[in-house]
Amino acid sequence: MKASVNHSFVETNAAGFRADAGGTMTVKDSVSTGNAFNGFIANAGGVINAHSCVASHNLNGVAANGGILRMADMTIMNNSGTGVLPVTANSIFTFSDNKVAGNGTDGTASAAISPR
Repeated sequence: MKASVNHSFVETNAAGFRADAGGTMTVKDSVSTGNAFNGFIANAGGVINAHSCVASHNLNGVAANGGILRMADMTIMNNSGTGVLPVTANSIFTFSDNKVAGNGTDGTASAAISPR
């Protein structure tokens, strides 16, 4: 399944934006807040590309557990757990223009991507 999401608000769910096996999602200018677990989660075989989005007041802001999450110009703040949580190695990639602060633990991406 492929999805493109733009200018959306996801609130008070188990998870906000979620990609599972075979799923590829591009999310832009959207907010994920107040979710019980992750604002953005890429599970095994899933891919999320997130640009200019906000993840706040979730357990974890962005997470990847066997999937790939690429983020650019994200605001990841005030999550009670971890802001950036790469559960598996080499799973969260950043263009280094994100704002990550005020989370239980801020966390870090697996690697930086150079803009082309």
